[in-house]
Amino acid sequence: QIYNINSINDNDEEEINIMNIGTDWVDEKESTLIQPGFGWHCEIGNKNLKKLYKNILVLEIQPNQEQNLFEMYFFGKDMVNYLGMCTDERKDGPVCISYIEDEDNYGARALVRTPRKTQHIFIKNEGKKKFKSLKNILELSTIQINKKSLKKIKNQNIISELHKFDGDHIVFNYKFGILYVQDQQLTENEWFGNEHGSEAFERFLDIVGERVTLQNFDKFRGGLDVSGNSTGLTSVYTKFRDKYEVMFHVSTLLPFMPNDTQKIERKRHLGNDIGVIVFKEGNTLFPPEIVKSVFNHVFIVVQEDPEVEGNYLVNVAVKDGVNYFGPYVPYPCSIPPNFLREFLLTKLLNGEWAAYRSPEFAHKMRRTKKLQLNNMLKVYCN
Repeated sequence: QIYNINSINDNDEEEINIMNIGTDWVDEKESTLIQPGFGWHCEIGNKNLKKLYKNILVLEIQPNQEQNLFEMYFFGKDMVNYLGMCTDERKDGPVCISYIEDEDNYGARALVRTPRKTQHIFIKNEGKKKFKSLKNILELSTIQINKKSLKKIKNQNIISELHKFDGDHIVFNYKFGILYVQDQQLTENEWFGNEHGSEAFERFLDIVGERVTLQNFDKFRGGLDVSGNSTGLTSVYTKFRDKYEVMFHVSTLLPFMPNDTQKIERKRHLGNDIGVIVFKEGNTLFPPEIVKSVFNHVFIVVQEDPEVEGNYLVNVAVKDGVNYFGPYVPYPCSIPPNFLREFLLTKLLNGEWAAYRSPEFAHKMRRTKKLQLNNMLKVYCN
């Protein structure tokens, strides 16, 4: 068995096309919430999904990985580690391999790490035959490795570095923005200039999380000040699925400074969030293309449904380069309040991971991993 446990989206990786998950997708020009614009694609809804979601209570979360496999199967056991280079050094760069004879599971196991991806390979023993060798395992890998370059690493200091390398991409704490937008507002300064939200906005905040006092807050704070009140007195926080912590940067709860015409303090937080919920009022469409932040990749635009009391309309704007991700928006996109939190949080988590796989983030992640692996080569092979 072979698993790509944290592949970064490359041109040779299979891309998810929205047309592969059904038909009857509504044209983005029909959105009543988002103004389609250059550099963004919009998800308005799929007519096939309305019945599907009626019987679903828990939606699928799609992060790359939630467990450190090195910690699960290798750490503290008798393993062998190798460093070397891929066949195409310029494209794939350095490689690091951990190999172990996994007696508990009657097989041999390996982690093959490159800047582009990490593969987890497991071969189960047949009967009483001996464990498969590393050579047998590497024959299954799709990563082209220069086997002559591989050097066995005897220095045990590498183990702690590999534990950190394999755990860096596992995330359980998330920060997302919530932006309040009034009718007829079309600029960032107007959006961030709203000192307070409406009663409808306050009701919405109570659905997605709980109000918390920031002073001495002892859980995930998402970059907010919990000792000096410099980022406001309260915020909205939630624990999701008993393991994900989410701190929201709520535009109206961050400090309001009348003399700060650019609203720098508020933009500083929401502008660094990959996913942002936009709570919109009125008939003015939200235009994602005017947003200047390079980090914002997903806008989930929400509005109270004027036709179904208590329900919320939802559309999604995604920056070009980010593949489609679930859960997909049903059509009509009226979501009841008891399902809204589950839908929004799942969409935000999946959206952040989809953004990580986009070319913009993937390049940065590959570069970081390449530096880490090259440093191991320098330290342990020279």
